Amino acid sequence: MKKFFSSIPIKICISILGIETFLLTVMGYHYTQKFCEEIDRNLKNKISMPAALLSKRALNLNTVVNIDSFENLLQEKIHDVFIAKPSGLIYYSALPEREGVHYERYLDEDERKLFQKINLHFSDQQIVFHQHKKINFISILSPLRNRTHLIGVLYIKIDGGVIAARKKEVMRVFFIGSLITIFLTSLLEVLLLHYLFVPRINKTRAVLSLVERGNLSVRIPQANSLDQLGSLMRHVNRMIAATERNTRLLKMVNEAGASFVTANTLDKLSELINKEVTDLQVYVSKTARLGTGYQEKKKHSLDPDPDQGFLLPSIGTSYKKGRSEGDEEKYLFPLLSMANSAFFRLRSWQKTRDAEKKYRTLFSSAVEGIFSYTIDGMLEVANPSLAKMMGYDTPESMTDQFNRERRLLFGNEEEQEKLFTRIHEQGQIQDVEIRPRRADGFRFWASLTAHVKKDQEGKPIAIDGRIANIEERKRREKIEYDYLTAQAANQAKSEMLGELETKNQELEKTLAELHDTQLRMIQAERMAAIGMTASGVAHDLNNILAGVVNYAELILYQLPDGTKMRISAQCILDSGKRAADVVADLLTLTRGTAQNRIPVLLNSIITEYLESAEFQYLSEQHPHIHVATSFAQDLFPVLGVPVYLHKMIMNLVINSFEAIEATENKGEVEVITENMIILPGEEHSSRDEGEYVVFKIIDNGAGIDQSDLKHIYEPFYTKKALGRSGTGLGLTMVQNAIIEHNGTIEVNSHEQGTVFIICLPAAMEGKLDTFDNKNDEESMLVEGSGSILVVDDNPTMREIAQCILEESGYTVYLAQSGEEAVQFCQGQVVDLILLDMLMPPGMNGRQTFEAIRRIHPQQKALLVSGYSEDVEVQKTLEAGCSGFLKKPYSMSQLSRLLKQVMS
Repeated sequence: MKKFFSSIPIKICISILGIETFLLTVMGYHYTQKFCEEIDRNLKNKISMPAALLSKRALNLNTVVNIDSFENLLQEKIHDVFIAKPSGLIYYSALPEREGVHYERYLDEDERKLFQKINLHFSDQQIVFHQHKKINFISILSPLRNRTHLIGVLYIKIDGGVIAARKKEVMRVFFIGSLITIFLTSLLEVLLLHYLFVPRINKTRAVLSLVERGNLSVRIPQANSLDQLGSLMRHVNRMIAATERNTRLLKMVNEAGASFVTANTLDKLSELINKEVTDLQVYVSKTARLGTGYQEKKKHSLDPDPDQGFLLPSIGTSYKKGRSEGDEEKYLFPLLSMANSAFFRLRSWQKTRDAEKKYRTLFSSAVEGIFSYTIDGMLEVANPSLAKMMGYDTPESMTDQFNRERRLLFGNEEEQEKLFTRIHEQGQIQDVEIRPRRADGFRFWASLTAHVKKDQEGKPIAIDGRIANIEERKRREKIEYDYLTAQAANQAKSEMLGELETKNQELEKTLAELHDTQLRMIQAERMAAIGMTASGVAHDLNNILAGVVNYAELILYQLPDGTKMRISAQCILDSGKRAADVVADLLTLTRGTAQNRIPVLLNSIITEYLESAEFQYLSEQHPHIHVATSFAQDLFPVLGVPVYLHKMIMNLVINSFEAIEATENKGEVEVITENMIILPGEEHSSRDEGEYVVFKIIDNGAGIDQSDLKHIYEPFYTKKALGRSGTGLGLTMVQNAIIEHNGTIEVNSHEQGTVFIICLPAAMEGKLDTFDNKNDEESMLVEGSGSILVVDDNPTMREIAQCILEESGYTVYLAQSGEEAVQFCQGQVVDLILLDMLMPPGMNGRQTFEAIRRIHPQQKALLVSGYSEDVEVQKTLEAGCSGFLKKPYSMSQLSRLLKQVMS
């Protein structure tokens, strides 16, 4: 492990890894916070939109009671929504029992803490993120204003789990990406460092090991790289070469010293004792080369090397015979030592004088300014370049004036004191930018390099340095900086303009979508208002028609055959049934159906209509129009209500006939059915993957004007003569029926004709039924037995039900309200309850049924209503009610259904 962490590449990698981890952590925290803030900002804008729409009257306050509308508008799961008055009392809510209750009662504990400082004047939307029972929620309180007047506050509570998951996903993605980035960059750094440096370091270490063992002939291979490691390898090679050369020279000197003892030179040297030193220098220099033996004298120059000093030379002459060796050593060696010392001092003085001359030349001709300050702050030396740079004629005049007036070289006194302190603390400074002041007061940019000069004991005695004028460089840098700044500003401006253009396009798109949404909401409100009006009218008409139809049935049931009054009664019954059909058409505006949906074949419904008497009558009125059919033999079944599918087909066919009639030409209507399968991953304009049944009706009529296409589904919007050829409800009922069946409708129209394309989801499971639209003329009652409680607030309906039930053989009890029915059931048990749905102002049918079920858990009931099957009816059926019958019902329908339920 110690060897592992002592590796230079490992240290570099660990350092880079730490830096990358720190930077990625900081960037990750910053950008994840930005992403989360952007998500929260977009969410706040979206969930505050309903309050803005309500304040601008673009959204009706009554729509608050329908949570589905808000979920479709916000595309979020809504847990609660209501509108409170400025006093805090709720006055619009999906749950009626909340009205009049203070809104804080329905807040979670976390919401109360977060909203406790909010007063009901509400200067702005208040949004909080909280958690209740480990589930994330997002709540918003938004003021509702009429101009500047506060009319209430809107509370919306949505599921925040998706938002929290989205934030966690952002953080998780960034964390994983950071780990991958750190791993890959670290791996790449290790490989690069190992490839670039480790082999060369190992080669250098191996060569040095050989040198350590005495092998001076080795060299580091591949030392030609230009980086610092290559330079180090070349220096090591040169060091080894110098060591080898010096070793060789040392051997030569030792060999020369050994040969000096045996050389026959004493006779020659004895004659030089009385000569001058200078003559000895010349002679010795001609007869011997320093540091070599006698054999080297003829091969090399005879000039001595002053750096090495003089060694004893080998001279090729003989002393006189008879002279002893002691006399030679006594005089010759001290003389040669004195000559050697004199020659060395002479050469050293010459070198010193040459070096001083060279230094003065460099000092005087240097481009940079050179100075020397004493330790007490006196300018001691300055070269001509520095004097010229500072605006003086000569260096002497500059040093005299600086020392006399105590002028500062490095700007003001504070700047110079800081520089001197820094030089003393660090020992030297290099390329520090300063601004000296010239003799004329002008300050310019300069680069300062200085170091502390010390004596032999290590005490500072002066500050030496050099100054370079960088005014031109700074000017170029400023020009370059200004250019880059302007270029960056222009680029930023271009990017900002591009971003603004993109934002403007997005804003225009958003405004267009908002406008379309507003139009759809207005249309939805209009349809809801029309549906509510139609539903109320239908309810009242059904109660009225019940008397007409049922009393006519009772009269026909009681009159013997052949009586003239039967004809009048039959006319009354037929008129009542036709009126009931018109009321049923009005009920389609409420988008509700009273019949159960069953799997049916669309081909069968189309065939039944084309064979019906009403289509035969239509064909007789338009003999110039031909109807062609093209049915898919293996058509998928659909889950639907046959009656409403029949009316949808009938209205589309009539619409095509009238479009062809407007051209006064022969025409053709083509009815086509086919299957459509959308595979997974396959894109479709309006449908998800799955199996569908497609119904097309094509005509070659006059077509629909493009300005009218967007209005064709609006109620009472028609170009026909009202009361003669239509009411303006045909295509509205078609669209509502298709929506109720989870289908889609498309229309393509031009001058050559119109194509309606209806797409309905297929129902691949269930028993198929065929559609029979023939009226059940049989009015025979189905007799039964048992006790029945009739609960209805309408006296006429109670009387009609009593008459029909008694004629069928049942024992009948009557109650005019839900409360009365509950009281009746507390003391008596009946076999079945015939229960009306709406009985204002008291309990409705669902509440009555639930209250009776608490008394008699197995109580059977049959629900009747003049409305379509709505949410309350569905809840009653889900609670255990045995069936539903829409008013006006026939005697046969009621008696048969009773027999079926009670059996």
